[in-house]
Amino acid sequence: MRGKSWEQVSREDINSIDGDAIFLLSVDSDKVPGSFTVNQFAKDPLFSQLNAVQKGQVYQVDAEVWHLGSNILGANRILDDLFKYLVAEKS
Repeated sequence: MRGKSWEQVSREDINSIDGDAIFLLSVDSDKVPGSFTVNQFAKDPLFSQLNAVQKGQVYQVDAEVWHLGSNILGANRILDDLFKYLVAEKS
């Protein structure tokens, strides 16, 4: 993935995105047809087999912040999300 800021993953290769947690970048579905929510993601038979999905560790975050927020304010909002979902949740 060198030189890319993101990579599209096909459903057939879905296991490659499994991890301790999955962050779904949400967008306004009116602007991006075919986008999906965490609930739709978790109900899909292939996605539902992922460890992160089975553990309830899938989080919907703002795509504009996570993908386009390449400044100090965006970085702080990403850190806020990480703290919210990975640190505060376990406390």
